[in-house]
Amino acid sequence: MSEDIKIKVNDADIDPLEELEGVTTRFGSGLGSNVGNLVKQVARLQYGLITLPLNLLPANSRYHAKKAVHEAFLTVKTLVDDVNNGIEHTLTHSMDRDKLD
Repeated sequence: MSEDIKIKVNDADIDPLEELEGVTTRFGSGLGSNVGNLVKQVARLQYGLITLPLNLLPANSRYHAKKAVHEAFLTVKTLVDDVNNGIEHTLTHSMDRDKLD
């Protein structure tokens, strides 16, 4: 059975770093504003360098590559969450055992 997947071919009009827009306004003017602009430009450069090889792929391959990266990040997130839950459970159990009644 085939799934119909719609893929955007051109993401040029989408800014993936919209969340960094507030950096310059948060710092205000002067040196802080320059630092904010620098952070924003470095993030844009890194994003551009990372996505350059992906942009050379055909649209369908690019979609599946991005989906694989997304799944890898979810795997790491789940692993970290499980470790955190294990540590929390161990600490809670230890505190309950040591609790004075």
